[in-house]
Amino acid sequence: MRFKVERSVIRDSVTWVARTLSTRPSAPILAGVLIEADGGQIKLSTFDYEVSSEAYFEAYVAEPGRKVISGRLLMEIMRVLPDRPVTFSAESGMVKIACGSGIYAMPELPSEDYPALPELPAESGELELETFAKAIRQVAPAVSREDALPVLSGACFTTSGDRIQIAATDRFRVAICSFSWSPKEPDRSGRALVPMRKIADAVRAVGGSGKMSLSIPNSTEPHQSTFALDWGRRNTSIRLIDGQFVDYKKLIPTQFSLRTEVDVCSFTDALKRVSLFANGNAPIKLHFSADRVAVSAISSDKSEGIEFVDAKTESGGDFSISFNKQFLLDGLTSIESTTARMSFTSPTGKALIEAREEGGAQQDGRRALTDFQYIVMPKRI
Repeated sequence: MRFKVERSVIRDSVTWVARTLSTRPSAPILAGVLIEADGGQIKLSTFDYEVSSEAYFEAYVAEPGRKVISGRLLMEIMRVLPDRPVTFSAESGMVKIACGSGIYAMPELPSEDYPALPELPAESGELELETFAKAIRQVAPAVSREDALPVLSGACFTTSGDRIQIAATDRFRVAICSFSWSPKEPDRSGRALVPMRKIADAVRAVGGSGKMSLSIPNSTEPHQSTFALDWGRRNTSIRLIDGQFVDYKKLIPTQFSLRTEVDVCSFTDALKRVSLFANGNAPIKLHFSADRVAVSAISSDKSEGIEFVDAKTESGGDFSISFNKQFLLDGLTSIESTTARMSFTSPTGKALIEAREEGGAQQDGRRALTDFQYIVMPKRI
């Protein structure tokens, strides 16, 4: 194997595949990056039986070949090489990397021991990367961090026609985001439970904008166990979580005793300041009146903070409710809108936080809401 490529091209590709390398691989070979050179194209791959990543780029290939070398060391050397062309060559069981005045040699790992990567499932449809990245950012805070409950560590993807809905919950809150996409089959429906950490990591790593494609099992493919994301020159496949996700749609409240609207920036800033006084498990208390909301907290040593924020309350009289400070902040910062609608069932019942769509159409006498919903349980004092 022998090929030559610009350092910036291979550096970005190595960074992409190396991010999925396991810190504790089940076999030594899984700590390596598989390099395949043929026909003017290089393919880099990593796989740990849960997640696979592939990256493709063009290069001058003098001699085709297939080699496996340490992924971590390859990533580190690519980060610090000078910005000059890089030449890879293999001989006598070593892979040599030449760049500028430096020559670096790494021992080959037995490529015949590298497991076959999973074949990417057929593309289900495509959408804008920015739309997908925003949806992941919005639902990610609600994912459970408890390893003992793997089902709640995932995001539930549901497709129906030209709509995708993503939901996540940790039992104390539920985040739901819906958006449009372009399915290959207009009347297809599907459902998949995917590890959120793996998806979020891939979306952060790819960055940028443009089109991307998804592969989601449909209702006629219950045997399919892989979810895939493809950006053309880069892709990743993720093994699905085996289990039944909660019926989160039943958790969305429909009847409320009070509704109000607040400016997200003003309300969030007030929450952050008052939260400094909510040490430990101390809650944030909200008291709503006709035109404002009082945000308050008392610490264990009786220190106290209170701020008043303008609010437009549509129904109900004075109303008080308390929340975990981080749960409330997560919901408001996930909205990514200037105005939030907050709807409350009762002082001890769940609350619904939604974004107000700027310039949205009228629905039942009021402006339409965006497609993000955040349901959070109050904190009982």
